[in-house]
Amino acid sequence: MLSIGAIMRTVAAFRAAFALLAVAVGVCHAYIDPATGGMVINSLGYVVYTVLLVMGAFLVRHFFNPIKETIERIWQKLLRRDRKGR
Repeated sequence: MLSIGAIMRTVAAFRAAFALLAVAVGVCHAYIDPATGGMVINSLGYVVYTVLLVMGAFLVRHFFNPIKETIERIWQKLLRRDRKGR
């Protein structure tokens, strides 16, 4: 889980990157529609979903074998117990 300090550093990095981008772009001679903000926020939502999906895939890949081995071990114990009972 992320700590508050890590989140604050990330927010500060995004602010700095945005400020640098704003200075680097300079004057913009284009019309930005009011709905553009919604599109940007929606796109950021997809980025967050993608990051969460990648993290979930990593966790499943990382923890799948130990969980699978534990279930197999319990299953084998149950099968041995059932065979001895007959």
